[in-house]
Amino acid sequence: MRFHWYWPFARQEELDWAVATARDGESILVEVIDRSAAPTAGTHGGVTVLRDLPDVQRNVGNRVAWAASRATTYRARAAARRAHWQSGAVDLVHLHYINRFTDAFVRLPHPLVMSVHDVVPHTPRLGSRAEHQLLRRLYVRADALVVHHSELADRLVRDFAIPEDRIQVVPH
Repeated sequence: MRFHWYWPFARQEELDWAVATARDGESILVEVIDRSAAPTAGTHGGVTVLRDLPDVQRNVGNRVAWAASRATTYRARAAARRAHWQSGAVDLVHLHYINRFTDAFVRLPHPLVMSVHDVVPHTPRLGSRAEHQLLRRLYVRADALVVHHSELADRLVRDFAIPEDRIQVVPH
């Protein structure tokens, strides 16, 4: 199996998790933001780390410039991962981080696994109804969802009507 882990915010100390996951004959491509906290680029056992995702500009003046900067960055990240998906070198994609503003509207590959860290964001950027619709659109598209505790799984079932058999609880 050849896995693509889209994990923009992975840290160096989390690389061991990826290395421990890859079995003999498997490979994991971990795609991260090129920043100081990211895992070291290169091959680590069955894991290859690519630091090819752009980081956001932090010192953007007004709200319009901030939104334009984010849109440019998110579009570039989506293009980078899409290139991997379309290369034919990936058997399964795991989105460790989802972006509800972009991922709800792009063609996502299958099979697809999504990690859900917060079922609903702590700081919603839209009204609750629009936020819920975007998140539901994302969650139903995944073949499997991974959460870190059963309360999150229960909330996906209750609030988003996700079938229990598509949710895996993997504790930290």
